[in-house]
Amino acid sequence: MLRNRRHLGVGFAVSHGLHGAGLLWFGFGFPAAFQAQVDSVTLLAGAVGFAFVAALAATSSDGAVKALGVRRWRLLHRTGLWVLFAIFLATTGGAAAGGSVLHRFTTAALLAALGLRVAAWAVRRRPRAAAAA
Repeated sequence: MLRNRRHLGVGFAVSHGLHGAGLLWFGFGFPAAFQAQVDSVTLLAGAVGFAFVAALAATSSDGAVKALGVRRWRLLHRTGLWVLFAIFLATTGGAAAGGSVLHRFTTAALLAALGLRVAAWAVRRRPRAAAAA
């Protein structure tokens, strides 16, 4: 996965672009139904999420890394991934709390991924702490 992360990210962006197009069609084609199902917090979080997905996809090239500089590129991508993670966790967690079995599995997978990230961070940090002691 690590070797293909750029392709996975761009594929994610394409799938979310299609999802966004469907939401726009729904919102403009059936505004009353859309407003009845989507509250303003969800709309704002979704807009932020789609903006980050677009920014991450637009900067997923060697040229973008060079133009932004590694430090700014890394800050954008780390921030974007954590913001997207938080949006997905809040969305699936809320639905899981409402009783959705599918969303309980999705939330469990997100929490497991978070646990793996924390464990990897701890392993990477351990040698530094031991060397400093």
